[in-house]
Amino acid sequence: MVVKTLPKQLKVAKKNNDVPVFTVRFSTSPDFYLKSVLPMLKQHRVVEILVPDGGCLQ
Repeated sequence: MVVKTLPKQLKVAKKNNDVPVFTVRFSTSPDFYLKSVLPMLKQHRVVEILVPDGGCLQ
C-alpha cells in the first residue's frame, strides 16, 4: 500500500529512525525488492522507498 501521510505511530517511528529507508533508482530490478526490501518489510511492517532521480515506480 502506498500512502500520502503516515499514521501518528508511524510518524513517531520514522522520527526515531525505526523505519528502514531504501533509496532506489526507478530502474531497480525486481530481484532487489525481493531480496532486500521484502525481508525488511516483513520484519518492520513498513519501509520507506525514495526514488530521487525523478522516476516513478511502475
